[in-house]
Amino acid sequence: GQFADVLFAQSNLGDEALKLTEFRRNFKDWSNVRFPEPLYPLVSEAVLVESLEVGVPVNHIAGGRDTHADDSLFTSPSGVSTCRSITARLGLTAVLKMLLTDNLVHADLHPGNILVTERAEPRSPPFFWEKFFWRYYRGGYGPTPTMIFLDTGMTTSLSDRDKFGLLDMFRGVNDLNGEQCASAMIKLSRVSPSVDAEANEAAFRRDIVTLFQGFVDEHGSQGSWRCFGDAIAGTIETMRQYERYVEGGVCTVMVTSMMLSDLQKRLDPGLHAMDVLKDVLGGVAVAEYVPILKGIADWWVASRSTKILGFTSRYYME
Repeated sequence: GQFADVLFAQSNLGDEALKLTEFRRNFKDWSNVRFPEPLYPLVSEAVLVESLEVGVPVNHIAGGRDTHADDSLFTSPSGVSTCRSITARLGLTAVLKMLLTDNLVHADLHPGNILVTERAEPRSPPFFWEKFFWRYYRGGYGPTPTMIFLDTGMTTSLSDRDKFGLLDMFRGVNDLNGEQCASAMIKLSRVSPSVDAEANEAAFRRDIVTLFQGFVDEHGSQGSWRCFGDAIAGTIETMRQYERYVEGGVCTVMVTSMMLSDLQKRLDPGLHAMDVLKDVLGGVAVAEYVPILKGIADWWVASRSTKILGFTSRYYME
């Protein structure tokens, strides 16, 4: 079945090398996101040799058990966890770019597959306007955290219908709007022909609205950052109870988002996912309607991924 197909696809290391190459191409202008490089010709269906990537597990930065790394990068002199904040935003922006711009999503983004460099080397930005900004506004370049994504054996792509349906669902979760989330999932899912679709839909909608009202009662209408992952998990469980089926790629993105939400909450509880989403959607719109500006749009999204133009990164760089 579908589960066996997914596992079988992972066994072909040649395909994984091709995915690595595609990810590296998609993020070639992002100085703070990296993927290992497959080392041809040492690649086949049974063998994959990659470049060695050195970093610390993201769980360490998020407050995990590991204590071997130098904490000076992860916490500012005043105790503000600037690197945690930048890492949270960078990771979320990178995943949204995979979904909305590239339509190639890493489908196995548990914390074990994410490393962060302790000391990113100062670099010379590739675009003249970025060089101008750093040279005249900041007076030079400096280190920022770099995320390294490993193990691209599991990936997924979505149709436009599924992609924008998921966006509607995420907006509903972010706003703790059960009605919007339910409507999005009803459009994304289907039921067995033997089920009374109208009754199933009404009951499903009622339970999702009740679920979200519970989150609002507990956290307030603006408290989605406290329960984003729980809201997605509850939605998935309600889908299971009502036997509503979605495409494998949709389910994969939902589960991946649930895992990343927990990680983001530990890195920077104050980060609002919709703020990051607006940045990425702005870049997508510019690239779609004015293709010649695609490079600038991608640079702008990459810059916003570490808040180059915001207080956090300015403080961190000093």
